[in-house]
Amino acid sequence: GTTGIVTVFSAANPTIVRSARTVRPRSFTTVDLPCFYIGDLNESIVHVNGLRTRTVDGFSAYLVDDLGEQIESNDRMNFARDVLTDLFTLNYHAAGGVAIFEQTACNDTEVSDGTVIFPALEFVFGRTFVTEGRT
Repeated sequence: GTTGIVTVFSAANPTIVRSARTVRPRSFTTVDLPCFYIGDLNESIVHVNGLRTRTVDGFSAYLVDDLGEQIESNDRMNFARDVLTDLFTLNYHAAGGVAIFEQTACNDTEVSDGTVIFPALEFVFGRTFVTEGRT
């Protein structure tokens, strides 16, 4: 759900997000930047009486920017932080109809592509759950 809402957003805002992926690209030199991707996504699953409850223990998503002028990148990433936080807040059911999807932090960070270091934002999301099955 997270990548889906960012993909729709990127179609309307290609200077903020040019590509959205469900996994980290092997190389940032071969994707359109800024690139949004999902980091680790760990969950536990419990089955009871035909119902499956998937508990996502929290996860991070990243927005990696192009290596351009520092001031230009800084302004773009500050704007991206604000609008993506608004997008995540407005789409609190992105994980499922009854799941509550909450962003808990946003961190300035960097990601490495071998020898090149790219500026990035880390969006941190809290624990949520989705119950599926017989009703």
